[in-house]
Amino acid sequence: MTELFFTSESNAHRKLSEILEERTGHAPEILKTGVGKPFLDGNPLCFSISHSDGRAVIAVSSRPVGVDIELCRGKRHPVIEKSFPDDEKSEINSERDFLAHWTAREAFIKKRGLTLAGTLRKLAFVKGEIYLDGVRQSEEIEIYNIDRGVLAVCTEKI
Repeated sequence: MTELFFTSESNAHRKLSEILEERTGHAPEILKTGVGKPFLDGNPLCFSISHSDGRAVIAVSSRPVGVDIELCRGKRHPVIEKSFPDDEKSEINSERDFLAHWTAREAFIKKRGLTLAGTLRKLAFVKGEIYLDGVRQSEEIEIYNIDRGVLAVCTEKI
């Protein structure tokens, strides 16, 4: 089960530390992989954190998880959208639609511990499924419309 915690961006790391300490019984050391994915050494507890425009979300799970939050700013992103495949572009009719596709991609990248620069153009999010190099992936992506924005959570399908 994945739990989501909302807080301010300025409080996000303190809140994460509190959550991890509560779940593990001690103040665990947060380590990072070579590409910066945070993890707890020797502990199966997984987490992901994201922030946008002063708000933050923390996802905590017993299995690998990625989370991304983006708030609406009243603009489109034609340069980024241009790199999306046509079937994905056809699903984007508003800023919220774009943010759903964007956050799905970022949540997947975070869950896998990949890099945005090395992976973004290889991804597509079509009809609620994530594709890498044209191959449907096993991850489940949940999209939530939240106040002033969009949130995506990526986990393994059960």
